[in-house]
Amino acid sequence: CVMIIRYAKSLGILFENASDGFVFEDDPEIQNYAREAVYTCRKYGIISGMTETTFEPRSGATRAQVANLFMNFCQKYIF
Repeated sequence: CVMIIRYAKSLGILFENASDGFVFEDDPEIQNYAREAVYTCRKYGIISGMTETTFEPRSGATRAQVANLFMNFCQKYIF
């Protein structure tokens, strides 16, 4: 999520405040530097989490999950 938000910024795409009131159950496990990016990506439909209520920041992302993240970003904000 951090990479996507930084990439978007380099393209001149700026996202508004990420807070929409939703908090993942495993929010304390999300690193401080990444928290805002995670919630920004969720708010803008780039990611949804591993389940409806968890993000699982300590588990690895599969190649398919990363591809889906980039596809969502590109479809919504690039093309």
